[in-house]
Amino acid sequence: LLIKHLEKGSVLYFLCVYFTDFSSVFVLKGQDVRLDVQENVQLKELEVFKWSFGSANIVRCTDTLSVKVSPEYKNRVEFYKGNFSLVLKNIQEGDSGPYTAVVSGDKEKTIIVHQLVLQVEPPVLTLDSNSTINGNCNVTVTCRGQNTSVTSSCNSSTCSQVGGGSRGAETSTVPLLSVYVAGGSIICNHSNQVSWANNTKKIVELCSLKSDLSFKCVLDFCSWYSHFIILRCNDFTLFRHTRSNSEDLTFKCLCG
Repeated sequence: LLIKHLEKGSVLYFLCVYFTDFSSVFVLKGQDVRLDVQENVQLKELEVFKWSFGSANIVRCTDTLSVKVSPEYKNRVEFYKGNFSLVLKNIQEGDSGPYTAVVSGDKEKTIIVHQLVLQVEPPVLTLDSNSTINGNCNVTVTCRGQNTSVTSSCNSSTCSQVGGGSRGAETSTVPLLSVYVAGGSIICNHSNQVSWANNTKKIVELCSLKSDLSFKCVLDFCSWYSHFIILRCNDFTLFRHTRSNSEDLTFKCLCG
């Protein structure tokens, strides 16, 4: 407990800050993980110990050690009354996030928060533009991972982050994501403390491709031109055609 004393005029202000243990837990998809309580918890009369995921309760344990697991977590967790540890089974993508241990009674106290982090997903590497000058190919690519991306300009030997300086064979990185050149290929790497995944594309192949941006421009032009033709077709002219024995009305659409 930290108490700060601030004086403003003749009025005294006291700021109380409770420090809560926090840890990051890294786990592979499909594995089980155990979340421990770092301190010795002793429940007083009418106090309740709880594990929660975000705002959802997982398990409650009373001072008499009566345990109740939420229906949606039955067969998915194991709770140990002796030390209040929680085991999560068969971790999936939706299980990542904060798990909080709380003791509630007259007041509520957070014991610990575990931030669960899963293995990374394979990144996506896309071509933004390419150009060849004096036989040297230059490409601009974007590497996308989980909730983050980095755009880099690359040649046969180096990459540099767009908006940042070159770092030899590797660009400046955003958290968990990097782009670099190796063996004639551009490699987009996505990693964290438990796993990594990458996406690799040959520079020669990227130089021969039309960029996503160029293709988008072609599609935009075609879309505009087709709308133009349709509008012209709607400006039709009514002709009256008279035959020898009968009179018909013919509608023609003049395009162009």
